[in-house]
Order: sequence, then structure tokens, then C-alpha cells
Amino acid sequence: MRNSASEMKDQFFWREFWILFGAGLIADAVLVVISHLPTTPIAMLLLVKGYPRGSIFLGVATAETVIELALAVGLGLLAARSFGLGSPILEKWLRGERIGSHLRTVFLPSLLVGVMLGLWAIVPNLPMLHPNRKSVDREAEKILNSPTEAKIAEFAKRTSGPPMNGSELALYYVCGAVSGELFARLFLLSGIIWILAKITHNGSVAVSPSLFWTAIFLLIAVEAIHHLAWQAIFQSLMFSALGTAKLPRDSFWLIAVRALLGIIPASIGPGWLYVRRGLESAVVGSLIASVAAHAATIFLLARLY
Repeated sequence: MRNSASEMKDQFFWREFWILFGAGLIADAVLVVISHLPTTPIAMLLLVKGYPRGSIFLGVATAETVIELALAVGLGLLAARSFGLGSPILEKWLRGERIGSHLRTVFLPSLLVGVMLGLWAIVPNLPMLHPNRKSVDREAEKILNSPTEAKIAEFAKRTSGPPMNGSELALYYVCGAVSGELFARLFLLSGIIWILAKITHNGSVAVSPSLFWTAIFLLIAVEAIHHLAWQAIFQSLMFSALGTAKLPRDSFWLIAVRALLGIIPASIGPGWLYVRRGLESAVVGSLIASVAAHAATIFLLARLY
């Protein structure tokens, strides 16, 4: 009887794993096709440094995507199940239960959190936090009329990809929400909560407020370090491409403040949705936040400049 229950549990785990892994794989593939940019760290670093695109580049990006997703989803699910976290709507569907009532309890919190995060997204871009913006624009105009223009244009083309149309942008937001939440919430947040519980010998099957906030604080630290490190690499390569031309630089602390103003709410909001309503709610909240941020940038932020 125990063996039968264990086998059923394993089968359920693998069914959930393959669905989430497949969703992440499709999302990452669509992101690459739409943006013409890789979604993995090593491949992105190779691209920014000017490594030629080819079979080796594609192989590195594909291998990274598959390995990263497999580890993120597999380890994330194992950690999440220890505390009753995960994707409750998917789990109910796999068990053959009705999910209509659960969908209704998920949408409103996701909508509220998403809209608030989207409106907050303009704060790091306010003029007071970008004192050098006008001088940067003036210097950029000079560079565009100089021999350095070709190098900058090549750097921008290599690192940003072509502009997206409306349907591509919508797909980008949907796939970005799926891929981002699988890694940030299912893997990182679940993993941090599991590690903290082991360190503190917390045998509870639920996430306590103290455990949640400590995990959120550590998640913010991890994401801030990753963001600032990648931004430093990007800026170093950009200024290298400029050559003798120079652009005004903001101080490290100003850059850090802008980063934290974006990272802190974006960690707390979806993190709360994930713990209280599940992975699906965090994905929907992130998607709504992206759409709301896009609208706020167009209709509100543009009027400030």
C-alpha cells in the first residue's frame, strides 16, 4: 500500500515537472525568437562580448536553457512541496478536481498587486533619480554625429535586438512572466525558504511570517547583486565601445538606489502572491505588472521628460 502511494506521488511529481519544464522551455524559446537575444547568462555574456552567432553559440544557449530549467523546476518543486507551496491550480487539475473557484480567488489579488507594481515601475525612472540624463542626451547626440557612431550602432544592435511590434511585445510579456516566475519564485524563493528552515530547524509545514520576510530579504539581495553585476559588465563594454568618447556616469549609490526601488517591490509582491495564492497567481501578477508598467511609461512618465 505504501509503495503504491509512493509511486502515485512520484508520478504526480513528474507530471507536474514535465508540464512546468515544458512551459518554461517554450517561453524561453519564444523569448529568443522574438528578441533575437539569448535568455541564459553565459550565452548572453558571449553575445555582448561579440562572440559570433553560430552552431556553437546556439548549442551553448540550448544546453544552458535545458539544464537551468531542469534544475530550477525540479529542485524548486521539491523545496516547494515541503511547505505546501507550488502551483495549486495545476495540481488540482492533475488530480481531476474543479479549478473554477480557485481561479476566482487568484485573479483579484494578482490584478491588484500587478497594477500597483506596474505604476511603481515609473519611480526608478523619475527625473530626480537621473540627474545626468540631459547631459547624457547631449553627449549622445554628439557621438551620433561622430566617427564613433558605427561602433555604438553595432553595439546597440548586438545587445538589444530589433524593435518589437504589438503582438511580439504581448508574447514577450507573457513568456517573460512564465520564465521569470519559474526561476525567481519556484526555484529561488522556495529554495531559500527550504534552506532557512533547515538552518533554523523549523519543522513547520507552513511558511511563517518571519521565514517569509527573511527569505524575501535574501532574495532581494541575490537579485540586486545579479542586477548590479550584470549592469556593471554591460556598462564596461558600452564605454569600451565608445572609445575616446565619454558619457557622464552616475554614482554607484544612485545606480544601486534605482535598482533597489525596482527590485524590492518586484520581490515582495509576486513573493506574497506565490506564498498565499500559488505560482499561477505570481505569473499572472507579473504579467499584469509588465503591461501596467508599459502603459504607465507611455502615458505618465513620458510627460515628465
